[in-house]
Amino acid sequence: TSMKLTVTEGAISKGATTLYKHEFKVPQNQPSVSYEQAFTDIGSYHLFTGAKVQSFNFSAQGDGELTASINVQAAKETLCKAPFDTAVIPALPLSPFNNYQAFITQDGAIIGNATQVDIEVDFDLDTDTYTLSSNGFRTGINEGIVKPSGNINVFFEDTSMIEAAIEGKKS
Repeated sequence: TSMKLTVTEGAISKGATTLYKHEFKVPQNQPSVSYEQAFTDIGSYHLFTGAKVQSFNFSAQGDGELTASINVQAAKETLCKAPFDTAVIPALPLSPFNNYQAFITQDGAIIGNATQVDIEVDFDLDTDTYTLSSNGFRTGINEGIVKPSGNINVFFEDTSMIEAAIEGKKS
């Protein structure tokens, strides 16, 4: 989660009513990060530099489970015999999200409960650009046009939204 928030300039804030508000803003230029994949049993370490998030998605349903995935693209992979950073990183405990609650409001009033939310954001990175004399590596990864998409299933309190749609009213 922290990687996703860092590379998308995200913020999570807790509202006055103890509910959380998730807001993600797309930066002008997406920052890059480095990460390492360690195969300690065979003494091989893969350092990925210039990495950016290609896309991320998450899904939440009425059973309380939230799943998320991040697709990362790196500009360069370097094979090493020793780790980049020898500091011991403690294992993080699994802290699953639960108690999914989402609702739709209009003019401050709840008009429906979201039973399922699926959201994907594709940053449309250009992963096909290489430069001369770059030894087969990308010198950088350019961002494209951000493409958000998804679905929200909502159980509405009454038929007022259907009636407004039929009548062509904006909401």
